[in-house]
Amino acid sequence: MTIDLIGRPLKEAASFLEENGYTVKVVCYSAPRVNEQAKERTVLRCRIDGDTAELLVSDFQTEIQE
Repeated sequence: MTIDLIGRPLKEAASFLEENGYTVKVVCYSAPRVNEQAKERTVLRCRIDGDTAELLVSDFQTEIQE
């Protein structure tokens, strides 16, 4: 089964995987400089190993302030 979760919100990706029988492990990546406007955790990578899915996520700014 091919699973394309790159760019999706963490909650959405984790829910999908759990509903399909995977145990989800989340690894967070953060830059040295924190963006206070970054509010949404987004999937950067999904690695499947047996019945475990490892999601690499990072915080992204999804709303642009003018």
